[in-house]
Amino acid sequence: MIRYAPWLFLMLSLFSCFRKKSPPKSIEPWLEQQFPGRFSVLNSNLKMLDVMAQFRGEKRALVADKADADVQFFLDWEKGVESLGLDTQTVADAHTRAKTDVAAAREWFGRLQQAGLEKFSAGVVDESLTVQVFREPTAPERQQALDRVQVATAGQAPGVVFVEMLEPAAFGTEYRNIIPRGHWETGTGWQRRNMILSLRIEPGAETPAVWKYNPESTRCGQYQNDAFEQARMWADKNLPKPFFMDSNQMAACDLKPQTPKGKGPAIGFSFPYFDKQPTGESDNEPQGYVYGVYYPEEQIFTEIRKQREF
Repeated sequence: MIRYAPWLFLMLSLFSCFRKKSPPKSIEPWLEQQFPGRFSVLNSNLKMLDVMAQFRGEKRALVADKADADVQFFLDWEKGVESLGLDTQTVADAHTRAKTDVAAAREWFGRLQQAGLEKFSAGVVDESLTVQVFREPTAPERQQALDRVQVATAGQAPGVVFVEMLEPAAFGTEYRNIIPRGHWETGTGWQRRNMILSLRIEPGAETPAVWKYNPESTRCGQYQNDAFEQARMWADKNLPKPFFMDSNQMAACDLKPQTPKGKGPAIGFSFPYFDKQPTGESDNEPQGYVYGVYYPEEQIFTEIRKQREF
């Protein structure tokens, strides 16, 4: 049996203590090494769809404070670069800004709640306040939301204020009181689907803010389907036959933030019509378009006419 001297074990232990550790190759271990137990990485590669960024090894991470999940911030880092292109001061500064924004959002949430607003979330990014109200976007609900936001921000507006009306069923599905910073980059699809209409209040603006519909929302798709059916009925009575209209053909829309007779915001739709069913050939161009204005609250498609262009 080979026996080793006790001092040899001691030397091996000392050498292992002084052995240089491999530098972290991704953002998660780097943060844990520099800020033990403080942060969690929610997404380490937000530039995944950017081919050139991937080629250059550029990454973007969404990071959250483990002690307060509402506190989120972004970090740009690089794969294969010393210290990932980061330093502790950059992280500390981003964390401080995120805490400042969340503290402001919570303060505004309290003021809005005191003003009587219900079923809403609030977020602050660089001093701009976003208030999301999860209620049906009827004229009374819109006016009530706007009135209560104006009461809460009177004389102390933080800068630009965005007021959005979202699908009531979406309330609480992604977050509750505070809109997390990461939502604006990772929740864009959810935002587009669920935001029905919005307005922007500029500080010191002389003209009143006006509501505009979001043409990318699920609700706007429903409005378009309804408008198309009414457009086709009009076409049956007013277009020379034969003609062909299909709801699957690309339609154009233009937003009408202000409309006559106090009807509220509306959406203009242009639906193409053809002399025969399109085959996909380039010479099968539309004969024209059926254009009209759709008023969602009244569910009517009016001011209808045919026109040559969109």
